[in-house]
Amino acid sequence: MQQELADQTRYQEMEILLSHDFDNMDLVQLEEIASEYISLQKQGETLHWNSEQYKAWQYLYLKIEQQKNKDDLIKVGDVFHSCWGYDQTNTEFYKIVSISKTGKSAKVVQVAAEAIGDEKENARNMSDSAIPDPNCVIDSREQLVKVERRHQKNAWTNKSEQVGEIQLRGSVFIGTDENSCKHLTTLYRVKGACGRSWYA
Repeated sequence: MQQELADQTRYQEMEILLSHDFDNMDLVQLEEIASEYISLQKQGETLHWNSEQYKAWQYLYLKIEQQKNKDDLIKVGDVFHSCWGYDQTNTEFYKIVSISKTGKSAKVVQVAAEAIGDEKENARNMSDSAIPDPNCVIDSREQLVKVERRHQKNAWTNKSEQVGEIQLRGSVFIGTDENSCKHLTTLYRVKGACGRSWYA
């Protein structure tokens, strides 16, 4: 009986949490509600909700992502990276050199990568980490890319909305020699060292 009352109380608290007007809340308020919900989950067994409650929960996290990334803007000089490969991890770095008036596209050039860590240790592990050198352009061919954000479905409208950090999408040159080809890829903002790996 006590467990049933406890579960009922938790469901009522969840209803209250998910009934807030998420559209008119800032990031701190949204994250507080998410934290309260997680706390409710830890108090007992998994809460089972109906479809409306589940949509409200999904919408809460969509609004959190939008708030987190709403101020993410690009400027000339920002560096992004590509990551590709099947049996190895390749990373190239690209610097923004111009942005269209609409902000919907930009041009990038490839810049050098600088390996970090112990050279002998890296060679033994066949992997390393690299950071970009924005001042060293290794391919001055300007490449046009679209400026976009990661999308997520709005559970209420069933339509896709922009929620994530800015990323660049387009065909860029891989490699720097005359025979290098363009590959369609997504470029992600550099936030630190990027891992690379290879086979001997």
